[in-house]
Amino acid sequence: MKLTADKMPTFEAELINTLKRHNNNGLFMPFLKTVEGGKRLRPLLMLLINEACGTLVNPLDAAQAIEILHTISLIHDDIIDKEKSRRDDSPFYIKYGRDKAIIAADFAFGLVMELLAKYNEHIMKTVANASTEMSQGELIEVVFMKKRKISLADYIRVIKMKTASLFAATCEIGAALSKREEMGQEMKEFGELLGLIYQIRDDQEDQGKKGELINVLDSAERGKLQDYMITLINNAQNHLQKLDDSDAKTYIEHILALISDVPGPLHLTPK
Repeated sequence: MKLTADKMPTFEAELINTLKRHNNNGLFMPFLKTVEGGKRLRPLLMLLINEACGTLVNPLDAAQAIEILHTISLIHDDIIDKEKSRRDDSPFYIKYGRDKAIIAADFAFGLVMELLAKYNEHIMKTVANASTEMSQGELIEVVFMKKRKISLADYIRVIKMKTASLFAATCEIGAALSKREEMGQEMKEFGELLGLIYQIRDDQEDQGKKGELINVLDSAERGKLQDYMITLINNAQNHLQKLDDSDAKTYIEHILALISDVPGPLHLTPK
């Protein structure tokens, strides 16, 4: 949260202003309340990568679009998982009803398209592809949750689509709107790795909680996660080395370390 406050002093104001342009919509206030209090990790990453690569086009609107897309995915996740709490409050569907929670997707996608309209086709397609990947991952997860056990490959397939795809799009766009557009693929791969690390850590914390995919991951396969995580972390760090040294790069390295929850150097195996 401190990183967010230091690096994104205008993001919150811009996000609120975007929503206020639709204050005559019945979903305005419920959505505004729901979007408050998030970690803003994805937009923060986009702004930092854009800064690290040399800002060419202001990414604030794209960062808002990513956060709104993430928010609507949480609203729908809570319905599917029958969650009773979200950010120390009741989930959207409990506070405002399932009907509004479902209709909120139309409102959210309208906002996303409005925000992305100023950018080129590549940015639009990147977000669109991430959105379709997320929905496919969610659908596959619903199927897998009905199984007694799944393989590590199945588990990774779901979280790569459901979570890592939006991280990948976030980081790719940060570079695509910079002076080093050629870093787009490098940062996309970094974002996917970071998204996988983030979701695995989150799942490990929620292990045993009802409705979590990690609970149906075969116990023997679960034992492979630590070695897999070390590989992910090392690969993510290698991608970051392609960025020039800067304050923004240092912030990104700190984020990787915080998400990885690994003390000391990020390279955990000899190079």
